[in-house]
Amino acid sequence: MFFYQGQTLSSEVMSAFQDDHIHPFRLRTLSRNAQDLRDVGQGKRFFLKFFLKCNQNCLKNAGNPRDMRRFQVVVSTTVNVDGHVLAVSDNMFVHNNSKHGRRARRLDPSEAATPCIKAISPSEGWTTGGATVIIIGDNFFDGLQVIFGTMLVWSELITPHAIRVQTPPRHIPGVVEVTLSYKSKQFCKGTPGRFIYTGKNHCRW
Repeated sequence: MFFYQGQTLSSEVMSAFQDDHIHPFRLRTLSRNAQDLRDVGQGKRFFLKFFLKCNQNCLKNAGNPRDMRRFQVVVSTTVNVDGHVLAVSDNMFVHNNSKHGRRARRLDPSEAATPCIKAISPSEGWTTGGATVIIIGDNFFDGLQVIFGTMLVWSELITPHAIRVQTPPRHIPGVVEVTLSYKSKQFCKGTPGRFIYTGKNHCRW
């Protein structure tokens, strides 16, 4: 049952769900009679999961968590909370769109493992560009970009080990270094991939 400070909520707006896989609310045992305080030992094996929703229309203003709008969870042997109380939780501040909540920190995928290029297939193509090439390597992720020389190219992540790209045009034949970039970070500068541009009148086959 939920007991709201300052007033008693109707049973229609109270709900509790039992779940034996959710972390406990750090319930502490209470009793109206000091001589009857006891630890509910077998209760340590079970946990309660509660879904609380604030019905006040205050989506823009989250309110003050120090005010009276707090909830408590009470465990009792009877439906009436005036009966024998086994445990009661600490005060909880509830808000659907609270500015007091903490967002989980978004991890930078490049911090997990450094992307690297192992091979490029095919490793050569025409200076006119537009060829489809597969960059093979490790630790690729969505948002990772491919650079041919100094030119950023269109790329598509296939797997964490493969990226599909289209080669940009180049005015002269020769070898260009292929590196990776994510935001302001560059990878493979020390060990770049290499792609050979061939002119139609410099065909090697």
